[in-house]
Amino acid sequence: MNNRSKTILLALFGALFLFPGRAWAYLDPGTGSFILQMLIGAVLGGLVAIGVFWRRFFAWLRRLFGRGGNDDHKSGSG
Repeated sequence: MNNRSKTILLALFGALFLFPGRAWAYLDPGTGSFILQMLIGAVLGGLVAIGVFWRRFFAWLRRLFGRGGNDDHKSGSG
């Protein structure tokens, strides 16, 4: 099975969960709030992770492409 077949199979299998025929379930108002909180938390967590590793990431890129030395010690903030 090649990669294209695997991708199509995965997309079709995922569509089964995204577009169910009938849902005999009750979703209370708290469910939407919970999903919204999870999305907001994931976005904010990603932003915090980017903020924490931003300087380290760019220092790594500078070392990788040879555009300067280690700039972590210049800021004096740790």
